[in-house]
Amino acid sequence: MLLILLAGMLYPALVLRRVVAPEASLRGQAPWRVQWGPFPAPRPEQVRAATELGARLRLLERGMGEVAVWNPWIGGGRAGWLASPREAGSPLPLLAVALARAGRAWTGLLALQLAVAYLSCAWMLRRLGLGPWPAAIGALAYALAGPVASHWLDWHGSALALGPLIIALVLPSAGSIARSAACWAGALALVGATGSSAVGFAAVALAAATLGEPAGRLPRRLAAAILGALVAAAFLAPRIWLAAVGREEAAPLRAAAVEPPLPGLRALALAPAPVDPAGPAGDQRDTDGRGYLGLATIVLAGLGLGTAPLRQRGLWGGALVVGLALAWAPAAWLERVGITQRPLGVVALAAATLAAFGLERVGRGLEPGRHVLVGAPAAALVLWSLLPVAARQVPFATPEDGELPPPLAAAGSVAEPRVLGLFGCLPPDIGAASGLADVRGAFFEGEPRYAALVDPGPGGVHSASRALTPRIAALGVGTLLEPLPLRVVSGEVFSRIEVAEVPLRAAGDGTFRGSLELPSGTSRIGVPTGAALAGSPTLRSGSRGAELVPDQALAAESNDWRWFALPRLAGGAGLELALAAGGPALVPVAVDRSGLRLASEGSGVRVWSWDAGAPFAALRSPAAGAGGDATPCPGRVEIREAHAERVTVAVHGSGSCSLLVQVKHRPALWQATVDGQRAQTFRCAEVWTCVPVAAGDSLVELRAAVPWPLAALSAAAAIAAAALTWVGRKA
Repeated sequence: MLLILLAGMLYPALVLRRVVAPEASLRGQAPWRVQWGPFPAPRPEQVRAATELGARLRLLERGMGEVAVWNPWIGGGRAGWLASPREAGSPLPLLAVALARAGRAWTGLLALQLAVAYLSCAWMLRRLGLGPWPAAIGALAYALAGPVASHWLDWHGSALALGPLIIALVLPSAGSIARSAACWAGALALVGATGSSAVGFAAVALAAATLGEPAGRLPRRLAAAILGALVAAAFLAPRIWLAAVGREEAAPLRAAAVEPPLPGLRALALAPAPVDPAGPAGDQRDTDGRGYLGLATIVLAGLGLGTAPLRQRGLWGGALVVGLALAWAPAAWLERVGITQRPLGVVALAAATLAAFGLERVGRGLEPGRHVLVGAPAAALVLWSLLPVAARQVPFATPEDGELPPPLAAAGSVAEPRVLGLFGCLPPDIGAASGLADVRGAFFEGEPRYAALVDPGPGGVHSASRALTPRIAALGVGTLLEPLPLRVVSGEVFSRIEVAEVPLRAAGDGTFRGSLELPSGTSRIGVPTGAALAGSPTLRSGSRGAELVPDQALAAESNDWRWFALPRLAGGAGLELALAAGGPALVPVAVDRSGLRLASEGSGVRVWSWDAGAPFAALRSPAAGAGGDATPCPGRVEIREAHAERVTVAVHGSGSCSLLVQVKHRPALWQATVDGQRAQTFRCAEVWTCVPVAAGDSLVELRAAVPWPLAALSAAAAIAAAALTWVGRKA
């Protein structure tokens, strides 16, 4: 049955040379649509998969050893991976990347989730005393149910696939208290490793363990659960610690949004209609398939609800009723009691379990060899009702289309790699997948200060006016990406141009010359097209002079100006103009102080470098506190290393200053040394880290590390769980 399930779902990958690739759906939005032509608008869930979990899978493919445990720099500097299953820290994504070939991580993850969901549910049903055919049909109904299939492409999928295993581990058995404690430790470790979506399964597991025991054995069972919880907490100690230190100091956790309730009973029984991505948005909750269980499963579950053993009927019927009540409850009620996930996975598992009991009743009294006469038609009905709907969740593409490169190749030569995508051209976390320090992330849990500085619009979209602010500059954004054919950035720059008048005087060589003192931060100047220039304008600084080169960044904004780019750090220098013939006594000169320079153009995107972006490391006065304003300090900074977990900066000729480094201030995670000696850090510029340095030269190193006692505690817990299992078997 499992082979039939995998072959039916992965037929395009097995026969047609296709791969699961949500990234291919991005061809329908900017800037990829400029390169690849008109494509239909992508489905929202596929875009989320490509830009969130897909970006993390690509990061894991690039370097499992570097980012599988954590990456404290991505998305502006969150503690990652082990601190959050949402960032692909769950077991199945890590295993999929480790086992799959390059470019097949999504395909491997789908195959793993299908196999694990089927096998874990089948094992749980067998432990409940059901026969092979009922267990197989129930597992099939669960693996393809809408609540499971709708999360194949996001971080909840791992929890839903492993959920039945959590229950199966702790079902009552004749084992000793030691073995039961080991099973509880494994089950609760899975809950901690897969996130909040697994909490509902843990609640069912607790109910199954307590209701399934005689009253006299219940204290022993509870003692085993408590011992297992202690072992699991010790095993998960590094993850718990990283989640705590990954938050900003005294920052409350932001409540997660609760998804809309199911629309009604029809969502459980009727197959949802295909959604047209190009159609009107509207309310599509009736067609999203989140709660679809299939008519065959519901009929068998109804039969099982009336014929299952009383204890199983109470457990799974109660789980179904409670789950449906929470699925239809108003979101405001759930937020008030602290529930962030609707337990649709528990609903699917309860319905599948009752369906297995229903099929057991239908086949009761048949000889073992004749169970296939009931099981095979039931399997066909379940597949017929669920497989076509589940298959719509899987976007297949050719391997070439699946390897859609992010539009950042042109940004590779820019000096400041911390980037911000404008108008949605750089979805959150795509920058992280490209090895760049994107200022954004998929979410900002526990980072209210940083989120306020980023100030993202709906869906993480930034307009030019929202991005070109001092707050974004303070985050160190040195690169802005703008999708073609938009040219909004250049229009925004042109609207801020200031015009100055240059007085002209006759020169001995027959030309008329004038000079203008340029304000600090000037990045380009414009001269009227009708001005008869004798050569390009010249930039003068002391006795040195250099002709300016033409700049096409603002050429499309007006035909009345000729633009010339200024080199960096040209503030305070003088501009000299030479006109070949007489003209007006005053010549207007357009002065642009935006600091935006067109670095490159291509691959459907324009890359702007921004002088205003704060450098990654800089010297500030000792009084620089948590606020954004700080007085510069004399000296020179040389960045020698800038990795996700290690930063090394050499300071030359400084006064008694503080070194600001754009690493999120987490004193428990990031340790600083100055010339090999441990140094204290403090928060500056709202979110970054400052390290005091003495006058002269010094070498500053910041290193992120989990304290060794936590790793030792986790290893000891793993050994303890193995020992409890061994002792339980011997008993």
